[in-house]
Amino acid sequence: METIDLQKPIWKKLISGEKEINLCYFPAKLLIAKWRTQVRVQGPNVDLNAGASELFNLYYEGQNMPNASRDIQNILAQ
Repeated sequence: METIDLQKPIWKKLISGEKEINLCYFPAKLLIAKWRTQVRVQGPNVDLNAGASELFNLYYEGQNMPNASRDIQNILAQ
């Protein structure tokens, strides 16, 4: 598996709603929904770096779980 990297812009794009990917890992779906709601409510005041970091860490910690691993492969293919 390719090494996951926080510096890839895909993490911010997922948080902001700029990019849609069909995800399987339920905790990530919840986290993304939370951050997208904050983006809609607060607009440009949202710290996308914090959201991207939180999402990255969730996947990093769960990378050995089947659904998380599948999602990581899809995310890195973007």
